[in-house]
Amino acid sequence: MTFKFKIPKQIYSILIFLLFLFLCNSVKAQNIASLHEPNVVDISGRKYFPAVKDVLDSAKESIFMVMFVVRLDERNTNSQVYKLCASLVDAKKRGVRVKIILDQNIDFSRRKKEDAWQIEDKNQNALKYFKENGIEVFYDTKNIYTHSKAIVVDEKIVISGSTNWTGSALNKNNEASTLIRSSELVKSFLKNFSDIAIDNDAGRDINERSEERRVGKECRSRWSP
Repeated sequence: MTFKFKIPKQIYSILIFLLFLFLCNSVKAQNIASLHEPNVVDISGRKYFPAVKDVLDSAKESIFMVMFVVRLDERNTNSQVYKLCASLVDAKKRGVRVKIILDQNIDFSRRKKEDAWQIEDKNQNALKYFKENGIEVFYDTKNIYTHSKAIVVDEKIVISGSTNWTGSALNKNNEASTLIRSSELVKSFLKNFSDIAIDNDAGRDINERSEERRVGKECRSRWSP
């Protein structure tokens, strides 16, 4: 004898409704989790330039950058370094807040002469270019290397890795860098940026220092994003 069990329509409707709620909550939970999980993109090697330029060109509110070396030659307008620097200037022109810290490139292997450290001037052209285009740009203090290669864009995106803004780093070297979307990481990086001591005198006396190639008297302060 065969028995057939028939689910009442009301119970069937309730089960369908409960299943629908379960699926909706599962999707919602996944979406919430994805909002808190960092989105990480590998931009190592030759992927760095197009990825970073696109982010800079799309910036709407702010760009904060700390870079060990920006080896800029303004005569070579087709170079990738020039194009990245020009993207920062363009961002400034469209109302984006742009602030930069560069390393002074002190040559610690050489002795002091006349109580002044010798500097290598790797970033001098970039400092001059940014200042002439109205960008807030600073040198770090002379007693430490600022070896970071980091950019925070719109307080949403962090770009960090081994890539300096040089022709070799962008076109030849084996470099590793990432582009990360994470509000928590942004907060941490901006805190690190604000802990960097800057040399206000070094930022002001660029014309004199281009002739003397010496680090002048230092006026320290903290850089605040």
